[in-house]
Amino acid sequence: MDIVFKVLLIAINVIIILYLLFGFVLTIIPLKINFFLGYRSKLSVKNEKNWHYANILSGKIFILIGAILVLAFIPIVLFIHNIGISMLIVFLVLQVLAVVVPLVLVPNKLKKFDAAQSLNVSLEETKNS
Repeated sequence: MDIVFKVLLIAINVIIILYLLFGFVLTIIPLKINFFLGYRSKLSVKNEKNWHYANILSGKIFILIGAILVLAFIPIVLFIHNIGISMLIVFLVLQVLAVVVPLVLVPNKLKKFDAAQSLNVSLEETKNS
């Protein structure tokens, strides 16, 4: 096998493992609000509920992206023994999507979640008054 192909396969495997690892960490381990690990935005650090929702959602997205990358590259590893420009383009497109999808999806869903939480708090305050 060509050395470039081997290096690219190692890089792809490392990236897939990182997506899956971070996905499982964010989904399974209940993190407290911090500035080192987790999905951080003004809205996610607003309170613990937002923080947990954003991190679980991000973790699930990362796991899904990791699974898609695994499925996309199994045929390449098994059947293609020469790297071409088309493989690089596919890999780059998937990587761009892997970065853009969480950046678009998580804030939108988090805004809806926060609005629903605020509405629930307002309804509870009205009932208690």
